[in-house]
Amino acid sequence: MFDPQEREGNGTEDLVDVLLAQHARIEELFLLVAVGTGDARREVFEELVRLLALHEKAERQIVHPVAREVPGAGDVVVEDRLAEERQVGEMLEDLAGAGMDAPGFEEAVVRLREAALRHARYEERYEFAHLRRHVRPGRLLDLAAQVLDLQRRAATAA
Repeated sequence: MFDPQEREGNGTEDLVDVLLAQHARIEELFLLVAVGTGDARREVFEELVRLLALHEKAERQIVHPVAREVPGAGDVVVEDRLAEERQVGEMLEDLAGAGMDAPGFEEAVVRLREAALRHARYEERYEFAHLRRHVRPGRLLDLAAQVLDLQRRAATAA
């Protein structure tokens, strides 16, 4: 199960490292949902829903505002990512609301996976690269700690 406390590490992971690790875990969880069965599949799906929510919360509250501060294409990059996040969020809400036993669940998971991973790749290519180029390394380390703290608090409150 995803636990933000496990990501505390030794302080050498910066914001982009933390977010990339979460993207990798999200992709892994999608694969486990695709091949899973029964209660194990349900647990993995619940973890996926939880991680997506924590990840997007951190992006909305910390990552996107910082990306907007960066000179250049910050606003355009963020607006595009927000539109993608809204789409993924709506798809996820529909899927979670219908439940795993609903007709069409398999196809809906595939569509959600495609949209979420496309969004993640665009973040990596545009927003994260933008942050790495323009935000000093020390600040990226501080932002990683802020993201993990926010996610830890949100996970505890849930």
